[in-house]
Amino acid sequence: MRWALALAVFPVGSAQTADTSKTQVLMAACGKDEAKFNAKPVEDTPQAPEIKADEALMYLITEVITLDHSPGCIAVIRVGIDGKWVGATCGNSYKATTVKAGEHHLCGSWQEMVMHPMPMARLHGFTAEAGKTYYFGVRAMHTNSLATMNMNMLNPDEGRLLVASVPASTSKQAQESGQAS
Repeated sequence: MRWALALAVFPVGSAQTADTSKTQVLMAACGKDEAKFNAKPVEDTPQAPEIKADEALMYLITEVITLDHSPGCIAVIRVGIDGKWVGATCGNSYKATTVKAGEHHLCGSWQEMVMHPMPMARLHGFTAEAGKTYYFGVRAMHTNSLATMNMNMLNPDEGRLLVASVPASTSKQAQESGQAS
């Protein structure tokens, strides 16, 4: 698998104004940081969500690289679209969802981590066309001294291969008490 590191650069005079804070930018794509998910891989491959005439299908595929080879969910990556969390992935897995045709702001965020500082959320804007399928890859890496994450739009061939290679994830937003809803 090939991945590229994407860097966002805002030149002087760009659309980001001095009064746009990091929190405002993140809230437009992600959601409230307090939201937590209980996520797990699904054993049986689920059918892709049905899409309506005015919708597109979107996959977020995560690949987690870590020195800790412990079993279970080694990383929960939250998925946000247009300022609202829509679920999470568990380790090497994917999340499929539908979006209305039009402009969208996608967010991938490491849910929590013992190491600080945590990697910053990764964002990607895209315009969905009705009836089309979009694939986004998130690569998260964690070692004893480094944690990083990046997100890229994938070409359909690579996206289909990755979806066929990893399980789907299911997730439920945890209640404030920490219990699954």
